[in-house]
Amino acid sequence: MYEDNDADYDRVQRLMESVLDASLAEIAARLDTRGEGVPLVVCNPLAWTRSEPVQLTLRLSASPKCLVIRDTEGRTMLTQTLCVRQEGHYWQADVLFLARDVPALGYRVFRAWDEEPGGRRHENRTHVVGTRDILVLENEFLRVTVNRHTGHIASILDKKAAREALAGPGNVLQAIAEIPGRSTAWMIALSDQVDELCRREAVEVVHSGPAQATVRVGTRYRDSYFSQDITLYAGMPRVDVRLQADWYERDSCLKVAFPVAVEGGQATFEAPLGTVVRPADGAEVPAQRWTDVSNAEYGVSLLNDCRYAFDVTDNRLRMTIVRGIPDLDPEADVGHHDLRYALYPHQGDWRQGGTVRQGWAFNVPLIARQALRRAGVIAPWIARGINHAMPPAFAFLEVEPENVVLAAFKLEQEDWGPGSPVIGRFYETAGQPTEAQVSFAAPFMMLEETNHLEAPIESDGFEWKDNEVAIRFRPHEIKTFRFRLAIPAFAIYEGRKHRDDIAPGFLPGFEGG
Repeated sequence: MYEDNDADYDRVQRLMESVLDASLAEIAARLDTRGEGVPLVVCNPLAWTRSEPVQLTLRLSASPKCLVIRDTEGRTMLTQTLCVRQEGHYWQADVLFLARDVPALGYRVFRAWDEEPGGRRHENRTHVVGTRDILVLENEFLRVTVNRHTGHIASILDKKAAREALAGPGNVLQAIAEIPGRSTAWMIALSDQVDELCRREAVEVVHSGPAQATVRVGTRYRDSYFSQDITLYAGMPRVDVRLQADWYERDSCLKVAFPVAVEGGQATFEAPLGTVVRPADGAEVPAQRWTDVSNAEYGVSLLNDCRYAFDVTDNRLRMTIVRGIPDLDPEADVGHHDLRYALYPHQGDWRQGGTVRQGWAFNVPLIARQALRRAGVIAPWIARGINHAMPPAFAFLEVEPENVVLAAFKLEQEDWGPGSPVIGRFYETAGQPTEAQVSFAAPFMMLEETNHLEAPIESDGFEWKDNEVAIRFRPHEIKTFRFRLAIPAFAIYEGRKHRDDIAPGFLPGFEGG
C-alpha cells in the first residue's frame, strides 16, 4: 500500500512540476527581457505584495566575480552567492537575494549583474559569530544563540519586542518510546521514556553572509542520524529549520520541542479555512500550516510545511516528525525524511502578529526562474492595437485587509482557455466582521457569488465597479465567486482600457469591435 502511495505521489509531483514550469515559461515568454544582465522573473502566488528572500540557480557563460541582483528600476537587492560550480560549458551559481515588492498574484523582473568585487557594499543584514561554547545568528529582527555542545537553540531574543521568546532550550529533538499494544498506526500512546537528543556530532557554520546565516547541527541517535540547518534570512522575523532525518527506529516517536516564554497563553491550531482553540493538556491533535501559543501581549507560532500532528502542554510546543509503528508496515517511515519548520515570535496574539500570512508564505514561497532574452511579443495573447510585451512588474489580483485570504483561484473549466470564467474562494481568518477590497488588473464583465459547489446564489454581500469589488464577510465566513474579465488583463497596460483594443472573438461571449 505504501509503495503504491509513494508511486502515486511521485507521479503527481512530476505532473504538477511540469505544469508549473510550463506556466512560468508562458509568462516569461511575454516579457521583454532583452539587454544587459541575466534576466530573472520572480513570481508571487499569493494575493498580497511580498518582499522575501528567494533562491535560484543561474546558468552563466563565465565564472562570476561578484553577482548583484537589481530590479528594472535600478534598485539593488541584497544578494548572496552561496555556491559556484562548473558543469559542462557553463557555470552554475546558487544565488539568494531579497526580492523586494513582488506584486500580488503577479511577478517582477530582475537582472543579475557580474561586477568587480570591492564596489559599493550592503551592510550585512545577517551574520554568525561564535565562541567555544555558542554560535550567535543575527538579523534585524532576531538574535539566536545555539549551544555548541548540545546543538539546541539556547535563546531567541526578539529585538523588536525586547524580550526572550524561549523559556528553555528549544529545537530539541525527542525520541519517545511508544507503549506496545496501545500505540497503533491510528492511535498514539506515549510512555514517560523520553530521550532528548543532545549528543551532537557536529555544529558548524554553513553560511554567514548579508542575506542568510545558517548553522548546521548533526546528531546521531542509535541507528538514526539527523541534520538540522538553523537559518536566519534578511528581512524575515522567524527562525527557519530544515531537518533531514535518516530514521531507523521502531516502537518510538520523534518530536521536536520548543518551550516558549508565554505565560497563560491560549493554544490555537490552524484548521482548513479556519482555526481551532484547544486545551493545552498535552493531547496530540491535528493542525495545518501553524500552531500558536499566545496571550494578549505576546505569542510564538510554530510553522511547518508538511507535518500535521502537534501537542501543547502549558507553554511547550511540540510537533511530531516521524513514528516507528510496525502494525501496518514493519518498516513504516524508515528511511530519509526532508522537512521544514520555523519558529515565529510576534507581539500580540496570532491575529495581531500576522501568523496566518506567515504560514501561507512559509508554505508558498516566491518562485524565481532565469528567463531567456527575447522581445516578448508573441501570439495568441496579442490583441489588435497592442504591439508590446507585458510590463516588467504586474499584479493580477490583490486582497485587503490582512484577515481575508484568497484560498483558491482557478478556471471554472480547465479546457476552456483564455476568457473562460474564473473561480475565486476567500475566507475571513480572525473571527471579525470585515469588508474586504479585492482589486483586479482589469474590469469585470460579470461577477456573481456561488455556493461551494460553484452554483450561483442570490447575494447582497458584495458590490463591484470596474475592476474592484467590496465583499462583506461575517466572522470566519467562506465565500466563493465566479467572474469574467471584460478585457485581458495585459490590455490595460499603458492606459489601453477600451474595448476597441480587443480583437473580435478574442473572448468567448464578447465580440468586441
